[in-house]
Amino acid sequence: MRTAVLTFRYILHLVFIILHVSTTVAIVQPSHPKDLKIRSTSISDPWRLPFRGFRDPYEGEGRSSSESGGAGIPRIDLPQGNRRDIHTLVLTECAKYQDWQTIVAAFAWRESGQPGNVTRVVNCSPKNTEQYGRMMMELMPTFWAREYLENTDIKDTYAAYNKPGAVVDFLQKAPAEERYVIILDSDMLLHRPFLPEQESNVSHGWAMGSAGYTYMKGVANDLAMRHVAAISPRNDTLAGPKGRRGDQVGGPYFMLMDDLRRVAPLWLSTTVEMRQDLDAWKDSGDKAAPGKPVWISEM
Repeated sequence: MRTAVLTFRYILHLVFIILHVSTTVAIVQPSHPKDLKIRSTSISDPWRLPFRGFRDPYEGEGRSSSESGGAGIPRIDLPQGNRRDIHTLVLTECAKYQDWQTIVAAFAWRESGQPGNVTRVVNCSPKNTEQYGRMMMELMPTFWAREYLENTDIKDTYAAYNKPGAVVDFLQKAPAEERYVIILDSDMLLHRPFLPEQESNVSHGWAMGSAGYTYMKGVANDLAMRHVAAISPRNDTLAGPKGRRGDQVGGPYFMLMDDLRRVAPLWLSTTVEMRQDLDAWKDSGDKAAPGKPVWISEM
């Protein structure tokens, strides 16, 4: 048995190395974090926003999507470390290549020494959920989120709806009690732990995200004015140019769980708005045909 465990460990090391050198993997090294400001909004209760167009495929079956597979039997001992106030969410879908990414992400999370709990949040259709392999379900605690792939009201199919949708579904049906939350994509690997006392300005109203997304030009032009005009322009260059109304940052995100509860529904509803903006192709910084929705709408 010990030989089998060691062999599995070496295989994971090999997969880690292969992915590191041959695929696009966001390596998380937050030694120089940039701040992502969560500004006030005129919406007093963002959870009252209408998420029209997204159908819950589990509705009417006597179960919620959070019950559509169970958490499985985690192979990772939880919680990890001596802290209980940090929860890591790994966002993924049920595609095979993302399963491999998740295996490595789980291994990296454990080896980094990141304290707290970890949950894999999976967007998956009922059909794919039923056919899903049990081994991946047993790898780590898993929450099955409804699939947000298609918005029928605006007749739009967009895979990235799943990212904010997964977070909204998780917060609604399996709310975590931890104070802090880390949000990772399945291709993001931790090299060291995120600790609030070691990062910059992770406090109420402030979050940490990875910098360098300078192609997101829409944060400081007419696109921002059309969608987030109520947000005051920034006078710093922490995460983009002065005068911006959004920040040029991406995942991973590290913030207070209470702030995520405020941000998540706005994240989803603004994504829907962006997909309907037929002028976004010329303002967002993304490449798209005139009059067509842009891929980076979710960002």
